[in-house]
Amino acid sequence: MITSFLHVIDQIPAGNELGDVLQLINPIQIYRRFCAEKYIPLLPPSLSTHPLTHRHRALDTQIASLVRSRQQSAKLNEGKVLDYRTVLDLALQDEEYGSQATLTELVDQMKTFLFAGHDTSASMLSWAYYYLSTHPACLAALQSEHNNVFGTNTNPDELALQIKTNPSILGKLEYTLAVLKESLRLRPIGDGVRYASPGYVVRTATGAQFDVTGTILNAQHLGLHTREEIWGGMGEEFDPERFMDGKSVPLGYMPFATRPRDCIGRNLAYLEVLLLWL
Repeated sequence: MITSFLHVIDQIPAGNELGDVLQLINPIQIYRRFCAEKYIPLLPPSLSTHPLTHRHRALDTQIASLVRSRQQSAKLNEGKVLDYRTVLDLALQDEEYGSQATLTELVDQMKTFLFAGHDTSASMLSWAYYYLSTHPACLAALQSEHNNVFGTNTNPDELALQIKTNPSILGKLEYTLAVLKESLRLRPIGDGVRYASPGYVVRTATGAQFDVTGTILNAQHLGLHTREEIWGGMGEEFDPERFMDGKSVPLGYMPFATRPRDCIGRNLAYLEVLLLWL
């Protein structure tokens, strides 16, 4: 399953070329190597000598090389409709962003998709499997939806052809998406962190006020996602139905934060897991 997952994730940001890049950050290989060593230099005299610093530089070099290659390809194929549409290719084809973004910015954006994409999708998938294993009725409803949308006994090749021919068919997986959202509600990937601007005041429910200028504020997502005032008395129960069409989603649901600073990879994360689940 892990191999299949990585194969899906690798191709969405930039294509098959990311295989070499991901080898640089393979956590399993790093863990095995560190376990075999007697001493791990966590705090060396200089960060420039730290093994992770060298790995970070190598990663930047690999991604920069990939970006330059795709930039050249974008110039050669300007105005043409390409057979492949990765995130990087779409960014470079954008009339405004593609021409203005610096190499450093593009490298940073690719690293964001790599790291955040792997962590978000892996966490969402793991918890969704857990909750489905403990809620047989939800699992049966999800399987029924897949059969209704794609047909029974559909092999992977037929499934891929259906999606390629009609990508909007994924929009019919309403209950499947609801399962993913509910999994993220109960097990959010992280919290929201913001730096308070000058004069920013926090007001509590009791009316107390605090000037938090220059303070780093943490919006605790798990608390918001299960708060009784927002979700009712069953807020800690797994119930995908709360995210089905026609039902309003409370503002307190923010696994990817909210606009104008919501996560750029939100839809990508959902798409990755949907494709893998099929």
